[in-house]
Amino acid sequence: MESNNMKIDKHTYHVGEASMDERHWTISSTRLLTQEEINDAFCNADFEIGNKPQNIILDTGAEVTVVFDGVEFGDNAQVKLYDGELREEE
Repeated sequence: MESNNMKIDKHTYHVGEASMDERHWTISSTRLLTQEEINDAFCNADFEIGNKPQNIILDTGAEVTVVFDGVEFGDNAQVKLYDGELREEE
């Protein structure tokens, strides 16, 4: 039996894909919140547990309820080739 010593050329490409996804939360409080408090509220919420209400006490002492409402996945993907040689289109 002959061994197959054929050289196989490899072509490697480094490709990046980015799209604009939006994550949505509902934040409830008994008082007006600052922009920083709003940012802290959703950043400290655990979106892995789905849409269960989470009671969070912020560093400022404000008590909030945060609900993760879900993700809208972007349909505007931008693809960029970082490395690799392309064949000409025919």
